[in-house]
Amino acid sequence: MHPCPPDAPRRRLAPLLRRCLGATALVLVGLRCTWLEQLRSDAPQEPEPFVIVDGPLPELCEIDITCPIDIPDDKIRCELALRDASGAVAYEGFAGVEQRGRSTRLAPKKNYSVELRKKDGADRPTALLGLGAEADWILDGSWVDRSLVRNQLAGDLFRDIDHWAPRGRFCRLTLDGEPRGVYRLVERIKRDRARLAIKKKDSFLLKQDDRGWVNWEVSPLQTTYRLIHPKERRASMDRISDVQRFIDDIDTALKSPQPGGIFELIDRDAAADFVLLQELTKNIDAYQLSIHIYKDADEKAKFVPWDFDLSMGVPSMAIGEGPPVESPTGWIPRRTRLVQGLAQHEEFRTLLAQRWNDHRQGPWANDAIDEKLADYLRVLEPGLEENFELWPIDKVNVARIYRKFSSYTPTSHDDEMQRLRAWLDDRTAWIDANIDAYPEN
Repeated sequence: MHPCPPDAPRRRLAPLLRRCLGATALVLVGLRCTWLEQLRSDAPQEPEPFVIVDGPLPELCEIDITCPIDIPDDKIRCELALRDASGAVAYEGFAGVEQRGRSTRLAPKKNYSVELRKKDGADRPTALLGLGAEADWILDGSWVDRSLVRNQLAGDLFRDIDHWAPRGRFCRLTLDGEPRGVYRLVERIKRDRARLAIKKKDSFLLKQDDRGWVNWEVSPLQTTYRLIHPKERRASMDRISDVQRFIDDIDTALKSPQPGGIFELIDRDAAADFVLLQELTKNIDAYQLSIHIYKDADEKAKFVPWDFDLSMGVPSMAIGEGPPVESPTGWIPRRTRLVQGLAQHEEFRTLLAQRWNDHRQGPWANDAIDEKLADYLRVLEPGLEENFELWPIDKVNVARIYRKFSSYTPTSHDDEMQRLRAWLDDRTAWIDANIDAYPEN
């Protein structure tokens, strides 16, 4: 609380003063004038930089959702309650809930989009479990990932080297009175002070999407991109055209052997770290699916990592003549124009080696990664038995996602975590020995 500004509009203040004749009311008018501050300026406020919060994850939370019908592909109004491990209520009220995902829709354990709402249907931004106040969230069931931690680990590793990625919290979900197992409550990728804190004006955020109006043929599997910011349905055709021209410039620069062009458009260090994360995890979707790219005003473009449930030794599949996808050796076999256009430049390949070696001395050291995995296991442990009673670990069939996929069958969650740790140890050792020879095409 603070005094009213000296330039508060007197004409708007006068009626309020006439109604508030008592001395106490006058004091309150002097102290509580948030509405007058809003009247002073209609100019949009720029977001503050995001803050990376370190430390162990909070204990397993409880999410209870009640809906009038089975959750469809379009949002329906439901009731949602979220409590932390102590039972304290973090949220209680309404939410719009819908199924989400592309290939994950084929899984029996569904993923959901959640929009926290007031009674009248308006957004209700809320800070949840140490995550910034927002209305839009995702519930990630990670059915195909028997460890339940691959997406969490990838995002944490990227933030640990000073880039933005969505944060998540592990929870137990109850839907219409029935337990649904362990989920991750995840921040949705969007422009916001509590999320991707880019400026509102002259910035953009693009997501690879079937329904998009922006075209980028950097990957043969998906060429359309949807504007997340500004929202496509509200953006002018001039603004959409501006974004399309910028993407066209990136595509032209990726094809050019001159390094000056592409790194005038894309942040060199951020691009190197994005490539390193994909290679560390050997993500099967890398460089071709789930691509998110953003540009802050007067800055260069950067990428946001997303979707790592098929990575780190899963699935089993042979592509080309190199080691199979599940092997901890070999580079990602599907090399689209995105990574080829960057890696054709010697200075970029040199930068990859420099930054890899730097990260390995810090957040990406084996001990640091093991510490994260141990923390995840600590949080997950109370919910594992119920989760795998509902979704037996030996019944997860990755071929439901894509018929050419296969995978090993872990005997337990502990077995899966040991496999994951061993794979990461072998993968980091292989990259340590080979990063100086990263391929240019």
